[in-house]
Amino acid sequence: DETGVYKNLLQETAHRAGLNLPVYTTVRSGPGHMPVFSCTVELAGMSFT
Repeated sequence: DETGVYKNLLQETAHRAGLNLPVYTTVRSGPGHMPVFSCTVELAGMSFT
């Protein structure tokens, strides 16, 4: 799973920079048969979706 690789890289980079660990939030919307997922990561007071 390549997703884990990027999450690990971000976590390691944040640690080296002396930042708190990233916080991930996933929101599911849409009907049950066709869900839509939106993910946000918060790091150093910034939010990325």
